Amino acid sequence: MREPTPQQKAVLERMDARVRIVRAAPGSGKTWLVAEVIREALYDWPTRTVGIAALSFTRVGGEEIRKAVGHELGHPHFVGTIDAFLFRYVVRPFFQRVFPNYASPRIVAGEWGAEHWKYYAHNQNAAVDSSEGKGKDIKLFGCLFVGEEQDGSAIVAHRPHPALPLRRLNSDDTSRVRDAKKEVWRKHGLLTHSDVALVASKILGHQRVGGMVRAEVIRRFPFLIVDELQDTGHFLGKSIRLLLEEPAARGLLVGDPDQAIYEFSGARPDLFDTFESIIGAVRLSLASSQRCPSAVACAAMHLKDSGGVIGAVQDRAGRAR
Repeated sequence: MREPTPQQKAVLERMDARVRIVRAAPGSGKTWLVAEVIREALYDWPTRTVGIAALSFTRVGGEEIRKAVGHELGHPHFVGTIDAFLFRYVVRPFFQRVFPNYASPRIVAGEWGAEHWKYYAHNQNAAVDSSEGKGKDIKLFGCLFVGEEQDGSAIVAHRPHPALPLRRLNSDDTSRVRDAKKEVWRKHGLLTHSDVALVASKILGHQRVGGMVRAEVIRRFPFLIVDELQDTGHFLGKSIRLLLEEPAARGLLVGDPDQAIYEFSGARPDLFDTFESIIGAVRLSLASSQRCPSAVACAAMHLKDSGGVIGAVQDRAGRAR
C-alpha cells in the first residue's frame, strides 16, 4: 500500500469528526482516499447486519470505488448511485406511508411507460420565441425538480432543446407539471430519477414519519460516503443532509465544488456550504495535485525537455556540417 500524502493523512486521521467534508482538487487522489477510508473501516467492521453506503452520482463513480477498494463490497454494504440507494431504502419501503392510496413506486428506465408522460403546451401568455423554446410543448418526463422556493415548493425546469441549458418554468406551468406528476405517481407509481430525489427528501423530512425513516436508514447504514459531491442535485443533496443530521450518522463527503458537470441534474456545488453547517462536520482539503508537483515544476520540466531536444537537434546538425 502506498503512503498517503500529508493532506490525505490528515483526512484519514480525523476519526473524531462525525462528518468529514473534503474539498478535493483535480488529481489530488480523492478516489484513493475514499477507497482507503473504506478499507480502514472494513478492517474492524463490527457486524454483518449493518453496512457502509458508498455513493456516487453516476454508476461509473460506483465502479471506480469498487476498483479502488480492490474487491466487491457485498452484503451488508451498498455501493452504487445515490438515487438507487434512496429508492431502495427510502422511497420503495416508505412511499405509501407519506402518499397513501398511491400506486407502488417504480423507478423508470429511459422513457419506459411513455404513454403516461404527456406533452403540455407552455402557458399561452408566454411570448413565442422558438430560439428560446418559449411557447413550445414541454414533456412531463423531461421535467426536473432542481430546487425549492422559500415556501418549500419545488422549482421545475426543463430543457427546451438538446442544445440549450435547463430553463425554469413559469409559475403556471410549474403548477401544471407538479399536479400532472403527482397524478402519474398516484395512478401508476412511475418515478423518474428526479422524482425519486424529490420524493425521498419529502419522506425523510416528513413531520410525522421522517424521524422514524431517518433512524431506520442510519441504523442500517451508519456510515455514508458520497463521492463527487459537486454533481449532487438539490434534492439528492437535501436527502443525504437529512440523514447526516442524525446524531448517530457518520459521513465522508468528497468532491470539487469547481467541477460540477451534470447541469441536467440541477447540480449545486454550493451544497458544500450547507453540509459544512451540520453539527459535528469538519472541512478538510486535498489541494495538491499528484499529477504534477506544481505548475512551475511542470513548466520547468517542459522547458528542460524542450531544451534537451533542441540541443540534441542542434548538436546533430553541427556534426552533419
